[in-house]
Amino acid sequence: EFYGIEVVEPAPLRIILESNQQIGPEEPNTHTYLVQAMITALSIYYRNIPAVPVTGQYDRQTEQAVRALQRQFNLPETGRIARRDWKHLVSLYRLTVGNGIRPD
Repeated sequence: EFYGIEVVEPAPLRIILESNQQIGPEEPNTHTYLVQAMITALSIYYRNIPAVPVTGQYDRQTEQAVRALQRQFNLPETGRIARRDWKHLVSLYRLTVGNGIRPD
């Protein structure tokens, strides 16, 4: 126990978009922070994907970075994150970034 709170084993973060849910300019979504952070981390490894500021606002820079990611991996180039894109982004992040230790 820690300050009266039971401490349990950590579990992986599992965020799943609904089947018809999309993240884009017209849909304010807290997950935009995660999209921006993952894209920025991936930009270290993929030169065609630009880093974006992590602001939580799905702005033009974010849309362009999402399009670049979609283009890089032969996904439909919409500039929006649909469920298919989310799954791809999360898998790519996990496979590429791994434990988070940056290459020199």
